[in-house]
Amino acid sequence: MYWLKKKQPEVIKKIKYVLYLPQYLIYIFRGIPLSEYISMGCYKGLWNYQEKDYHEWGYKEELHKILSPIVSTETSLNMNNGKHIKTGVGIHDSSSALFFQNKIQ
Repeated sequence: MYWLKKKQPEVIKKIKYVLYLPQYLIYIFRGIPLSEYISMGCYKGLWNYQEKDYHEWGYKEELHKILSPIVSTETSLNMNNGKHIKTGVGIHDSSSALFFQNKIQ
């Protein structure tokens, strides 16, 4: 996002939400853009775990304006499009293994 903002600012102005692959796939099903902090922190470096908020640099660069709202990793939503489907948030792949391992133990 930062590279795009600096190199192609006209493109980033057209973006409504930035969704990473897991969140995008869930967005296709439910139509609600959501993210969770693990995805923002892993690889992207956008999450400040101590402050439980986006890093200051994300605000300074105004990247927070195009990031979808953050919800708990445990959030699930029920969809009703003729069938009841329960969807999660689309949590980060490697972190999901740790999350579910801790739930089982």
